[in-house]
Amino acid sequence: MTSPVERQKRVIEMDVIRCFALFGVLLVNLTMIDATMYSYVASPLLHVDLLDQMASWAIHIFAVGKFYTLFSMLFGLGFYYFLNKPGNPLENEYYYKRRLWLLMFMGVIHLIFVWHGDILHVYAVTGFILFSMRKKDHKALIKQAGILLLFSTALFVIAQGSSEVALQSEMIQASIDAYKQPNYLTMVAYRLGNEVPITLLNLIFVIIKILGLFTIGYAIGKMNIFNKIKENLIQIRRFFMLTAALSLIIIFGYVFAMVNLKNPQVAVFFDELLTLSGAFAYASALILLYNSERFKKIVKPLAAAGQMALTNYLVQTVFFTTYFYGYGLGKFGSLHQPDYILLALVFYVIQVVISNLWLKSHKYGPCEWLWRKLTYLQNR
Repeated sequence: MTSPVERQKRVIEMDVIRCFALFGVLLVNLTMIDATMYSYVASPLLHVDLLDQMASWAIHIFAVGKFYTLFSMLFGLGFYYFLNKPGNPLENEYYYKRRLWLLMFMGVIHLIFVWHGDILHVYAVTGFILFSMRKKDHKALIKQAGILLLFSTALFVIAQGSSEVALQSEMIQASIDAYKQPNYLTMVAYRLGNEVPITLLNLIFVIIKILGLFTIGYAIGKMNIFNKIKENLIQIRRFFMLTAALSLIIIFGYVFAMVNLKNPQVAVFFDELLTLSGAFAYASALILLYNSERFKKIVKPLAAAGQMALTNYLVQTVFFTTYFYGYGLGKFGSLHQPDYILLALVFYVIQVVISNLWLKSHKYGPCEWLWRKLTYLQNR
């Protein structure tokens, strides 16, 4: 009979990467939670204050896009391990689908009652699509992922070119007023009427890219890379050097397009390339650090927070929406770009410490335990 993956069977490098991605996701999400869907400032050049602009450049170059890319590839890889666990393949598939329906439910609740930027419902929908591709070999999967990501990049470039019309100031102000007002139910009603429809309309565009990233992760699983890390450290080191060098070149292209060409479409093209090269550079660097005697003790504690990634992600959004929005502490719009970096670091360190303490006496994080419990409907 199919059963959950026990802690001792986990691939620790995956948890370390997942935890590192958790920090980047928190940092980027802070800039989005402390803004509305209509008032979010994406370009670093639009910040007037020099420190704000410098911090925004740092967040965009080193964080935006790279960490949800890591998370997405890890989800695809995780789904591979889930579907290919020892036991009855039909049972694995049954529980896989059940797991996705539960993730969908959590995502929809999170989307409506916490924050419009939820990613869980997107992962659930994409997971069902990935299921239809499970029997393809890794070469076919990589080819398909390449096509999906090229198509996604083209869509984002085209969308950037067609979004030149400025939003009406009344619409922006109405969104800010909704976030600052003190009634929680009024905020939920605003989200249902003004944000959820747009989120669902954009779903098809987002899914194309997420599916491409899921497919890469699933292909990595089929290639058995994470079970042969020790044997492939030289190749991983070369891959890190290649992706890091490529990322530096792409960063130059992105900054040049933004500052000198003033061409957002060219910038978006470089930006999309950077999300992938940057994610690969981060992942390979973390694998090398974990497998280094000098750095392993420093990196290993990250694994606990990575193992509790779902719990930590939900805690982040619940805490900071309550912190910023009017129905909570009402700090909306009070922070500057450098503040997000400091706040993310402090909160992240706290989560890493709490995760390590929690897993000393528990097998799983609270949300992970509930997800498993509802998946299998029995204690395991």
